[in-house]
Amino acid sequence: MTGLDPALERLPVGVMHVSLDGRILAMNACMGDWLGRAPAALVGQPVDTLLSRPGRVLYHTHLMPTLRLHGQVQELCLALRAPAGKVHMLCCARLTERPGDPGGPLAELVLSPMRERLRIEAELTRVQRSADAAPIVLFECVRDVDGRSWLNYASA
Repeated sequence: MTGLDPALERLPVGVMHVSLDGRILAMNACMGDWLGRAPAALVGQPVDTLLSRPGRVLYHTHLMPTLRLHGQVQELCLALRAPAGKVHMLCCARLTERPGDPGGPLAELVLSPMRERLRIEAELTRVQRSADAAPIVLFECVRDVDGRSWLNYASA
């Protein structure tokens, strides 16, 4: 790791700094572990080497233009390439100045794997399809303490 605050090494999320021309400037060990590569070996490499094909498209057509326009991006799903296959990451990013470096701004990305979230979403989709295929109407009626009621869910 180079160029990151040492406190970022203890975080259970991946942190990566990327120059606006797409070069990896720094990365914490957690990020390197997920990618199966040493962070020092990735510094200076194009960020494209880490991204899946759809991830590259999203990075170049949405993430970077939005960062340049608004200065931050919240909750973007990026697919990265690792030796074990794609790793879907939830990404939050912001544009920030390089401390003590006149080299211009950089993109600071914080990434977290979405394994559990994707598993739960797939299970919810399976349950939803089963409920919609049932020959009866399934519904959930919610009633609050004031006596108001509403249908929170009804199958197709």
